[in-house]
Amino acid sequence: FFFKQKTAYEIRNCDWSSDVCSSDLTRARSLAGLGDVDAAIEALSATPLGQAETWIVGGTLLREAGRTDDARQWLGRGVDRLPKSAALRAELGLTDAAADQAEAALVAMREALALDPGEARAARYYAGAVEQDGTADRLKQARGYLLAALERQPGDAALLESLGRIEYALKQPLRAVAAWEEAVRYAPPDADLKARMAQAYREVGRESLADQLEK
Repeated sequence: FFFKQKTAYEIRNCDWSSDVCSSDLTRARSLAGLGDVDAAIEALSATPLGQAETWIVGGTLLREAGRTDDARQWLGRGVDRLPKSAALRAELGLTDAAADQAEAALVAMREALALDPGEARAARYYAGAVEQDGTADRLKQARGYLLAALERQPGDAALLESLGRIEYALKQPLRAVAAWEEAVRYAPPDADLKARMAQAYREVGRESLADQLEK
């Protein structure tokens, strides 16, 4: 068995009569791009529903269309069908958060991390949730999740920034600075991160670097 190379015509025009461009997932994304989310979900419903990607794509399309309640229902069905999919639970958590259901989002993210401690989106969300008022044990747990995610995605600036914030919350400014310095190697810092870095630099006696960031 082999897969034919897509032709430029098929990619550009989505000729669904072709055996090459017959992916229902691709068709669903295309329909959603045209504004027909209901048709996109119908197309997804025709795919094998034993794949997490099918449910994730549908949930994402519904959420991006502002239909968070529908997205939560769709993803909830997916979780029922595929209870061991960490990625699917993380997607449900993001959708819960978009619907201002913070408690439900945190539950979904914890369930995702229980299945897969290196699930990046869940690790970042959990870290953000415990950063301000989490116990030392929860902060250390968040650190562990972020480090597990970074093993898979080294150089991910968002994960590194989250790690720095957790280290700072754990009163480890040197470790926080190290994580943030690594983060800015991959993405320019925003104003918030610059301010955090400047504060940490002053705490570890690196005044000149703090001054540079505050200019």
